[in-house]
Amino acid sequence: MDQFSGSGYVQQFSIGIQRELGSAVAVSLGYLGSRSDHLSIVAETNINQLDTSFFPMGTSLQEQVPNPFFGIPELGNFSEEPTISRGQLLRPLSGSCPPRPSTSLPL
Repeated sequence: MDQFSGSGYVQQFSIGIQRELGSAVAVSLGYLGSRSDHLSIVAETNINQLDTSFFPMGTSLQEQVPNPFFGIPELGNFSEEPTISRGQLLRPLSGSCPPRPSTSLPL
């Protein structure tokens, strides 16, 4: 799944004609349709997964390193602990997570 592909959308449309034939009879003809594009069929995709290229680092991904987000309350949970796992810092960080800092990170 491409996390940068944009939003999917659905278009719905309808058309109808109604004619009265005499005083007691009416005829209706209608058409309904919908079209969808760019909808994901993958349920519960986690876009904040660690890239497999980091897997050779093994258990060092679990080591605690200095947290560059510590003490910045605007970053929520990321700011509460002075250390964080190396693997967490290497994740792509979705829009709901803090941005990558401009300083170098301990690898």
